[in-house]
Amino acid sequence: MKIGAKNFQGITRYQEIEIEKLCLLYGKNSSGKSSILDAIRVGKDLYKKGSSALPGKWVSSMLGTPREDEDEDEDEDEDETILLFEEKNSISFNDWYRDTLRTCFYPQEDFLPLKLLEGPLYQVKKIAIQITWTSPNSCPSITGYKVLFDGSPVLTWNRGNNRIGKGTIHKNHDFITNVTIFSEDDPWAASSISSSCTQNTSEDFSCNFNIYSFDESVNLALDNEEDYLFSKQDDLALFLFMFLVSGTSYWLSQALNFNEVPEVRTINNISFSQKDLLSSNTDKSRHHEAILNIFALESELGEDKESYRQYIAQVNEFLSSEKYLNSGFKIETELRYHMTRKLIDEYREASPDKIADFLSGLDPEHITTKLTLRDIARNSLVDLDDVGVGVSQVIPVITAAVIGLNTYIQQPELHLHPKMQASIADVFIAALNIQQNPYQESPTFILETHSELLALRLLRRICETNRAQIKDHKLELHPDDVSIIYVDKNDKGETTLTKLRISEAGDFLDRWPDGFFAERDAELFYD
Repeated sequence: MKIGAKNFQGITRYQEIEIEKLCLLYGKNSSGKSSILDAIRVGKDLYKKGSSALPGKWVSSMLGTPREDEDEDEDEDEDETILLFEEKNSISFNDWYRDTLRTCFYPQEDFLPLKLLEGPLYQVKKIAIQITWTSPNSCPSITGYKVLFDGSPVLTWNRGNNRIGKGTIHKNHDFITNVTIFSEDDPWAASSISSSCTQNTSEDFSCNFNIYSFDESVNLALDNEEDYLFSKQDDLALFLFMFLVSGTSYWLSQALNFNEVPEVRTINNISFSQKDLLSSNTDKSRHHEAILNIFALESELGEDKESYRQYIAQVNEFLSSEKYLNSGFKIETELRYHMTRKLIDEYREASPDKIADFLSGLDPEHITTKLTLRDIARNSLVDLDDVGVGVSQVIPVITAAVIGLNTYIQQPELHLHPKMQASIADVFIAALNIQQNPYQESPTFILETHSELLALRLLRRICETNRAQIKDHKLELHPDDVSIIYVDKNDKGETTLTKLRISEAGDFLDRWPDGFFAERDAELFYD
């Protein structure tokens, strides 16, 4: 994944960073590390919120400030905020189509543009979206939108002073060529939107439209809400505009749907009812605790019991195994059925099958789950409140790793012993190499951290992999699996992002700013 930003929070100059499957963000407090998370939030919200996905407070407060190394008039668009996102193509075209066009216009199943688009879209390897905002009166508004397939622009849109912008499809792009080559008719011929669209040259096709918000753009982007909009099956130009504006922002919202684990995690002894779990009616701070309870519930009552038991087993391996955190505890769950005395007496002598059928149909309000811990050495159950805070802080981190979704974690090492700080790195390495779902790509983990030991363990695993010294293949790691980003502020208060390259031997190829955690040497060799 690639993220680029300009005039966004403390990032004033345009900068790009590559985020690999395991990304560590380092930097001093208030250096701007969380800007990456905030950029991801904007991209994730773009489809639903349009211009308002960018809060005004996140526009850099240093806009328009000349810098010593460039002329004052060098950049005429100094007040623009730019965000760029690039990722592998994972567009769920059918999901977007069902959620937008089909619900608005009900085209037939043999809708020609639908058939023409699927094959060429499958051939696209990478997608990038660049969004530009300007902020008159501190209210950001989108003034530019560019879509790139495999590095080349396929659509550009820029808004003029009248708020109506001109969108251009670049007809010579391989994707567009592959779409239109299968069409028997001229897809660029005049259609129901002939008053809005024009064929500029043999290389592009333009249409004036406004972007109100991306989820509504299917019926508002071209300022035409009439039902006959898709009455002509050869109206491919319009369909492409709709997809390249709305469909790509929909993809971005899915690609950037990062699960967030905050720096202070809450996990305690409170029970969850099945009703709350099924309705997701849980406090956001207890999200991962709720997930563990869902695993427990499904492992007893769900149809795919074995899969959920494997999730719990994996959490416990990371938590208790000597190869990983070796905390001395395992998670156990209590599943309770709340029944009246009459029902208990009625089913006391019933067969196991009859009892199972009854319990599976019990009202969700009458089934609760609760997490407990087993002290392995003493073989006794203890409450989460009765063990060190490090255990309760690390359980949500482990759960996030096991789930296998893209996750942004703040301070995964919080309250952990130094040895466990190094071992948490092995948890993430193994989570990348263990495929719980063979049809799902390995996740991306972004760790906002201050732990030196976490980085050192990653370097060690890279070195051991290179030397073929890894005893457990789950811990194999290569340099291109890792990105270590150092976030800093210069003397003007501008945030700078530096990716530190790593060699096959597990060494930094780039010098760590101010030395690699030089504070340790300063304390040891203070003379």
